[in-house]
Amino acid sequence: MCVNKIENSSHTTETEPNSGIPKMEKIGEIIHHMTTSYDVYKEWQVNCIIELIFLSTRTEFSRRGLALHLTEFILDYGRKLKAEDSKEALELPAHVKGQRPEAITSVFTSRFSQRIGEKLGFVTLFREEYKKFSFEGETLAKKIDPQHKYIIFAAKRL
Repeated sequence: MCVNKIENSSHTTETEPNSGIPKMEKIGEIIHHMTTSYDVYKEWQVNCIIELIFLSTRTEFSRRGLALHLTEFILDYGRKLKAEDSKEALELPAHVKGQRPEAITSVFTSRFSQRIGEKLGFVTLFREEYKKFSFEGETLAKKIDPQHKYIIFAAKRL
């Protein structure tokens, strides 16, 4: 599964801050921290991005390249949206019609997604160790698989 949204520098949307599920609220806080710790609009001089919000493959379908193909698809789709007269740009819903993404950003939370970003040429903009964050009295580094040491905010120009 791959979830994306188009954002621009003059109007960004925020995920509902109070989901009522403490674990989801903590994840939202961490992702917000990551995406606001580096101003991609200012530093990269872009006005519109696609945010790759969620990338996941069910365990029984892992190691088949599905997440890589989904990410490649969104990169290709983003490039097509840059062309004003492309079929993809013309089919956008009214609230995002006319948006021309210049980059794709993502918060890569696992080594698996980070490897995909590296393979596809995403640039690390900001990185934090999981030990910096805590939930229910323990650092996240103690709660997750030790191979996932960092959470990374990355981007790729289209």
